[in-house]
Formats: sequence, structure tokens, C-alpha cells
Amino acid sequence: MCFILLTTRFLCVIDDIWEESAWDVIKLALPDGDHGSKIITTTRKMAVAKCVGGAIFELKPLSYDDSYKLLSKRIFDTEDGFPLELSEVTRSILKKCGGLPLAIITIASLLASKPMQIQEWEKVNNSIGLGLGNNLDVDNMRKILSLSYYDLPPHLKTCLLYLSKYPEDTIIRKDILIWSWIAEGFITNEGEQHGKSLQEIGEAYFNELLNKSLIQAVDIGSICDRDGQVHACQVHDMVLELTNMLSAEEGFVTLMPSDDKEEGILVPAVPKKVRRLSYSYRFRNSTNGYATAHARGSLSQVRSFTAIDDVRSLPPLTIFRVLRVLILGNCLRLEDKHLKDFGKLYNLRFLRLGNIRKLPKCIGNLQLLQTLDIRDASSVIQLPPSFVRLRQLVRMIAHKVRLPYDLTLENMKSLQELQCVGLTENLMQGLCDLTGLRILNLLLSSDDDCDIFREAFINSLQKHNGLQQLTLKTPGRFSLDFMQGAPCCLQRFVSNGLFYRGFPQWVNSSLSCLTILSIKLDNYMKQEYLVTLAELPSLRFLRINAFDAVEMKDVEVEDKKRRLIIYSGACAFRCLQEFHFYCKRMGLSFEPRAMQELRRLCLQFSVQRTIDALGEIDIGLENLPSLQHVFVDLGRSETPGEEIQEAEAAIRKATNDHHNNPSLDFGSVDAMLSSRMQTRIH
Repeated sequence: MCFILLTTRFLCVIDDIWEESAWDVIKLALPDGDHGSKIITTTRKMAVAKCVGGAIFELKPLSYDDSYKLLSKRIFDTEDGFPLELSEVTRSILKKCGGLPLAIITIASLLASKPMQIQEWEKVNNSIGLGLGNNLDVDNMRKILSLSYYDLPPHLKTCLLYLSKYPEDTIIRKDILIWSWIAEGFITNEGEQHGKSLQEIGEAYFNELLNKSLIQAVDIGSICDRDGQVHACQVHDMVLELTNMLSAEEGFVTLMPSDDKEEGILVPAVPKKVRRLSYSYRFRNSTNGYATAHARGSLSQVRSFTAIDDVRSLPPLTIFRVLRVLILGNCLRLEDKHLKDFGKLYNLRFLRLGNIRKLPKCIGNLQLLQTLDIRDASSVIQLPPSFVRLRQLVRMIAHKVRLPYDLTLENMKSLQELQCVGLTENLMQGLCDLTGLRILNLLLSSDDDCDIFREAFINSLQKHNGLQQLTLKTPGRFSLDFMQGAPCCLQRFVSNGLFYRGFPQWVNSSLSCLTILSIKLDNYMKQEYLVTLAELPSLRFLRINAFDAVEMKDVEVEDKKRRLIIYSGACAFRCLQEFHFYCKRMGLSFEPRAMQELRRLCLQFSVQRTIDALGEIDIGLENLPSLQHVFVDLGRSETPGEEIQEAEAAIRKATNDHHNNPSLDFGSVDAMLSSRMQTRIH
């Protein structure tokens, strides 16, 4: 990289440098040159800024007026919403926040949960203490954050402290977090929660932490997560510092640096009995004293063991007698020897294994297992025969797995989520008995599979009235046109590699819960199809891969310019926020105020074929009132460079003229989707 930077003009942004020693290492990869390159660094420490050198810009706190607007916006969704009787206490609270955005946002989330009474707000004001004033050190900032923590009910305090096992800047999947909480016993459906599922309660806990600004929403880019819900989070580093401190005080989580130098079994020295143990190389430079080399303790009571990054050595699993959660994430060097006592983890509820090549044969011994997550496996996984003994298993998440042909899942009645399982005749027979399935992701390996199992699959599907998500993957063709209907609760339907010979008749306005739809048509897109899609009341994400948008056969020259019109209307695409449309000739045209909620638009088409058919590229981007992002794949391989440049100029002019000035990117759709999938999430 050093050589590339030496000969290239670049802009490099390095965020949040904590120590001068870190800069001493980083700068070795940034050679001096005369190409006009720029380097921007951020830090909280002036000593680090001076060590880096160059011009120093010290970010000032927000002014009182800006602080007032931010607080009001977070509480009342307007910049001037405070009742007159709260003006004095509001001024006092803002003064104590010292113009720090994080402090203001945290206090706003706390105040929003309180009655709009001066006595309640005075309690919050007095709880902050002397406040920040002009002293913007970490201890005073921690006062603001700890106020929100101590205001939490006990169950949310526990759930928040659990996040201290993750290193700074880690992106955490919501489903992994919630089902880890469930496995640990943090979530029960007793009392007020009676009648709700554990997952629903976990979702509510997650959303409460989100609403209180103690965790931050992260967009992970997955198509299956475009339903308007938050599916991943991060913890702000100052909130994480607070939870680490509190967790250490209570002995809630013990953080240990992984040993990446020595072979063998590493048993950490710990000061007392450990309940939750987390390994990561990013904990190596920790100075918080969560574990010392001289202290000794027992690991026999560990309930959760997490290895965030690659490790060469792990404690022997026989130590963990009451283990409920085992997460071995990005462990590239995970070997059979690390899992030799795997079958003795009789209390295990949650298991996540990354970069594995096979599952231990004894996995069937884990009779209490609820979640098996092998979505990051490095190869196709053949499920061992003992897998079907996991009668308590609720979720099986994978990238690609095969079930032995002589086994069936009919006795795994607890299954609610089954992902990326190859279709076999026995599997199809077993699916009929899994009436509790909510999420189903199937792999169809060939056209023959489609012909053999189509009828069985349709019969099975009709029995799953509670099915919420259905994903089908195959390189062949599989038509569902003859299907009479879809499960009434269906929220997501995604087909990868499937071509419908005609528009699916079961896609209609009766699917009131459908939020995500991705289909491929081995036919021309027609106006009536768009009318049907526009009537789906909850649709937020739509991806259509059509054979073409302009039918060229047996039409007059004048008719070649006919376009597919997307009309405006209060009930047309009322919730749609992201639209992908791939075809040979771009025949779409947006009418004024069409798709009024649309934020993201992704188009793929051939410039050459579009101009031949329609004479120009005019989509009507200016008519999409809420547009924020545009991505265009122009099919460069079959179009001369000059025409590509003209097309790019026309599209760029349309976005520049748009009143929202949306961002515009050109590239390959395949590359874009691939880059989204490469994001490392824990």
C-alpha cells in the first residue's frame, strides 16, 4: 500500500486516535509525497493532535441556541417545542451538558420518558450534579451517561451491561444479541409480559435501549433487512467505556486479550469467579484491569464465552460446566482439537461458529440448544445425523448446509427459523410437520429438483399460515404462477436465481404485511404488473429483474417509445423507500410525485439498447420528491465509451437539478451487492 500511496494523490481520514504511539505506527504507511495528498485525523487529546502535526482545528461545543434546537428536536420533533414553564430548567440542563451533542441526546432520551412536569425535570437537573460547565473531561461526561443508566429498570441494565463484551466499534446483529439474552435467562414472559414470545420481549428491550440513545442503529445493507426495522447496532465508545467500568465493578463480564503468539491451551488468570468471558486481540492494550496476570480464579461458573477475533488457543471446553452461550466468531484457525469436548456442553442454548468446515458429530448431545448459527462457515456444511436430535432448536442459520438424504426434520417441532438448507425429498416431507416455521430459506440445486419437489413444496407451503419470510435460491427456473395464494402473514419474499414465467398471481393487495419483495421475470414487465405492485400497502423494498421493460416484437416504430409509467397517487407505493429495477432497456418513466416516500433508487440497463429502442434516456428522476440516493449500472460491456459518457452526463444533470441533490454512484450492481455482504458483523 505504501508504494501505491507514494505515486497517487489521496485523501486519508483516520478517526479517533487515542495514543501518540498509535500514530507513530500509522504514519509509517503514509509516505511523504508531492502529489497534494491530504491526511485528516481526529482525536480527543491535544497531545495526540500536536504529535500528528499540521493545522489543528479544535471542535467547539454547540452554542446554546443549537443545543436548545437539538434537545427540542429529539424530544418534540420540532426545534421549538418546550412549554414556557420548562424554560428555566431546560436552560439549566443545557448549561450542564456543556454543548456536547452526545450529552444532549442522552439527556433528551431520558427526559422524553418522563412526565412533562417541572418537578420531574428538576429531579433530572439535580441528578446531574455540578455539571460540565467549561470542564469537558471524561468524568463529567460520564455523569451525564450514568444518569441514563441508573434510570433504567433492572432488566435493561442487565441487557446493556451484556454489550460490554464487545470491543469498540463492533457492529452487533440484533438477532444475535436478543437470542443471547434469551439463552442467558435475561428475558422471561412472566408478569406484564405474559402472552408475548421471548423474541417479542427481546425486540422491545432492544428498541428501548435504542430509543434511550444508549445504542446506535446501524444499516448493514442486507436486502432482507430493508423492512424499516433496525437489525444491527453499535455502542458509542463513551457509553461502552461506562458499561465496561460498571461491568468490571459488578464482575459481570471479564475481558481478556487473546493469545496470538503461543500454541496450546490458554487459561486466563482472573481475580474471581467469572460469569462471562470475552476474548479479543483488541482488549490487549486495555488498562482497566479487568483481569491481571497474577490473579487466579475459576472458570467453572462461566455462562457465556465469546471469542470475537481469530485466536490460536482457547480454554478447554470441559472447564465450562454451565455454559449457555458460545460464540467463536472470526476464528480462522479454529480446529477440531478446540471442539473435542464440544458434546459435553449440556447447558448450551446459543451456539455461533464462524469459519468452520464441519459440525462435530456429537452436536446432538446439546439437547437444550435453541440457536445454531453457522452463517459464516467457510464451506458447505453436511449436517451430522445427530442433528435431528436437537428437539429444542428454534433457529438454524447457515450460508449453505445439506441434510443427509435418509434423515427428516419432522420431530424438530420447535423450529421457527430454517435457513439455507438444500432441498431433498425427506426435508420436504418433514417441512409439512414444522407448522411453527416463521422464516424459511431453501436451496434448489437444479431444474430437476424444481420439477420433482414443486407439488410437495406448494402443499407444504399452504400449511404454514404463520410463515413471515420466504427465500428461494436456485440456478434454474421455478414458477409459482399456479400457486393459489401465499401465507397471509408473509412479510418478505426473495428469490435469487429464480425466473417466473409470468407475474406471480398470488402477489396482490391481500398481502397486507408484505414489506420486501424481490422477483425475477422471464418476461416483459407490463403496466398492469406495476399497478398491482403499487397496491401493496406495506411494501418498503422492491427489486424487479425483468427480461425487458420494452417489448420490441411486432410493434410499430412509434410504439417503440412507449414507456412503463409509474403514476402518482396517495395509495400508490405509499410506503416504498427503496426500488431496484434491472432490465435490458430502461423503459421506466416516473410521473410527478410518484413513489412519494422513495429514498433509494437502483437501476441497471444497457445504454445502447435503451437509446436504440427509445431514442433517449429520460427517466424522470426530478419527479421523485423524497429521493436521496441513486445507483446506476449502465452495462458498460456492450456500449461504446462515448455513449456511456453522454448517459452519465444526462443522469448526473438530472440529479444535480433535483431539489434534494441526491447522491449519485455509477458502477456494477453485482459489485455493490458483494461489498454489502463483506461487512463484518458479530
